[in-house]
Order: sequence, then C-alpha cells, then structure tokens
Amino acid sequence: DAAALDRLPEGATVVNVGRGAVVDDEALAAALADGPVAAAGLDVLPTEPPVDSPLVGREDVLVTPHGGWYSTAAQADLVATVVGAVAGGEEPAERVTVVGAD
Repeated sequence: DAAALDRLPEGATVVNVGRGAVVDDEALAAALADGPVAAAGLDVLPTEPPVDSPLVGREDVLVTPHGGWYSTAAQADLVATVVGAVAGGEEPAERVTVVGAD
C-alpha cells in the first residue's frame, strides 16, 4: 500500500514475482510519480491480462508475463496434483488446461 511504499528509500526498485495483489497498482504508480520509487519490475499484476493498469506502458516499469511455471514438467506436476485430489475424492483446487497435449 501507499504507506509501505513511502517507507522505501529514495531511488528504490520494487520487484514483484509472487502474487499480483501484493502490490497496490495505484499506490505504486503514485510512488513512481511522486514518491521514493524509481522503477518497478513486475512478473505479476492484480488483474491478468492487465486491464487499464496504471503501470503498463510506463518507461520506469518492466512488466513480463508470469510464465515461469509454464513448462512441460510443471504442467505434468499440476495435472498429477489435480488428478490425485480427484482420485482422493477431493474437489480440485485448480482448473487445468493442458496446452499442446496429443
């Protein structure tokens, strides 16, 4: 939030590669414009794909797609977890769409 961002040292860089909701988009945009934050690197945003984000398109913000998990091995692990949950009588925590499956 704005209070946390205001406590950062002048020239700070904010990096978020965890969860988009951890960083308040509006507060970060304000901290970039008027506060101590000089730049941001974001692998996640609160809304994906981003819609009307005040951070997308700024020269002081690098936004990359959150695709690090997107590999054949990661998909196999996710599918195994979901199948295991269903086999155990549980509701799956996530919906799985396997891309490129034969």
